[in-house]
This record gives sequence, C-alpha cells and structure tokens, in this order.
Amino acid sequence: MAKQKPQNTMILGIMSNSGGVGKTTISVHLAYLLAIAGYKTLLIELDQQDSLRLWTGLSIAVPDYSSAKIFSPDFKGEYPIIPIWEKYTKNAFAIQGGSSLRGTPREIENYKRRYYILQDRIKKFPLDYDVILVDTPGGLEPFGTVILPAITHLIVVVEPDFKATSSGGLFLEWFYSNALELDLEPPPEILGFLPNTRQPEIAAHSKILDRKNPTALPSILKEHETQCFPQIKFSAEFVNASDPSIGLPVHAYRPKTPALKGFDPVIQAIEERLLNGKTTN
Repeated sequence: MAKQKPQNTMILGIMSNSGGVGKTTISVHLAYLLAIAGYKTLLIELDQQDSLRLWTGLSIAVPDYSSAKIFSPDFKGEYPIIPIWEKYTKNAFAIQGGSSLRGTPREIENYKRRYYILQDRIKKFPLDYDVILVDTPGGLEPFGTVILPAITHLIVVVEPDFKATSSGGLFLEWFYSNALELDLEPPPEILGFLPNTRQPEIAAHSKILDRKNPTALPSILKEHETQCFPQIKFSAEFVNASDPSIGLPVHAYRPKTPALKGFDPVIQAIEERLLNGKTTN
C-alpha cells in the first residue's frame, strides 16, 4: 500500500533527444514499481513502435484502442485504458501507442491550440491516477512540445556515450526555450537525467559518468542545477523479460537481477514529490 494518498496527480514525461535509448524500458519498470508500491499508475505510450506490448503481453493496438484516439477531433473522454500485470498488482494500467499514431501529427496541426492539445484533453476529461507516465517517441517533435504543457515532471533518458555530454546541454536548451515560448509557469520539474546502458558496460562509460570530471555529463548537468541519476546497468534479463511469450518487467520476471537496484534512486525522487504534494504544474 502507498504510504499516503498523493494530493495531486504527477504527470511524468519520459523523454530523450533521440530514439533507441530505452525510454519504454525505463517507463515500464518505473510504472511497475510505482504500482506495486500502491500508487494507481497509468502508462501512456506515444510511440509508433508499440514496444509496450513486449513488456505487458498485450496484443497489437488497433486505432480505437490506441493513444491516437486521444488526439482525434471527436474525442469525448473515452480513454482506451487497459489493466496490465493483473497477476501482480491491481494498480497498473496502460494506453498503448502503435502504428495508429502515424497520422497524429497531422491531427495536432489541425488543432488551434496544437501544443496544448494533451493538456486540454486531460483538463477537460480528468484521469483519476496518482501517477501518469508518458512514454514519448525518439526525438523531441512533435510530441515533445505537445507533452510539455501537460506534464508536471520529466526524466531525460540518455545512453552513456560521448555524445550524451553534448546532447544533455542541447536538451536543456530546447526545454527552457520551449517552456518560455509556451509560457509555462512554472515549467515541469526535471527530476534528472537517467543514463541507461543498452549494451554490456564498456570502459568509456565510467569516464562519461565520472562525477569528478568537469567535462563529464554529471558536471555539465550540475552547472544547470540538474541531477544525473546513477546509470541503469546492462543486464541480459531486460532482453529476456521482453520476450512476447513472457511479457513482464524484470522486477516480476527476475527480481534479484542486480541491475534493478539502479531504479531505486529514481523511485525515491518520484515518491518524495508524491508524498510532499509537489506534483502540480
């Protein structure tokens, strides 16, 4: 059970400059951990790749049962919400993405308040959840700009390669310029950058994430008053658990996997905001 009922809903964007860094992997495991901790949790997938089903055992989403429906002109609050991981928790729910999202950028462009469309939908048709995680596709447009007005917090997922040090600064530049242009007062809080290793750890990672190195990612982020979480280390169990015949977060499939400890400080940061009431944008 959750320690206490959060006063407000946290809407947490999982974002990145580029694709292939493991945003869905991070989103799924955070959603599972929050759900088993007692928080009613909804995971919204805005990615055409439909990767969420690999971790949930769901079928391929059809248009009326995908997140594309939220952006359709005739949306009246019929969120296509599906319970997930029912064997382990009654608190986890999802809205799948998938190929139906291909036409969504066109729908957004036709909306007069295009950058506020998700915010408008959620305000007009509220979602009764403690935490809503929004899993975005690779890159920042158009969904990155669209989710900014709707979210209260965000986590930036990066792969710890040498370009991460420069892409971190570029993301922050994009974030603050768009928050200013969209007149977001206050802007969403960046909980931190989360390095995610998608291949066996290599020597360069320690250099890139060295907290004593002034040119490494943690130091660059510190200059912007943004924290860098410890990295999620590689484990083959992430690949194994996403087998469609299994379809589970690693915490349910192999709970003793050492790499799972990397999620602890992220969950701690989320819970601190939830339990202190700091979840309103």
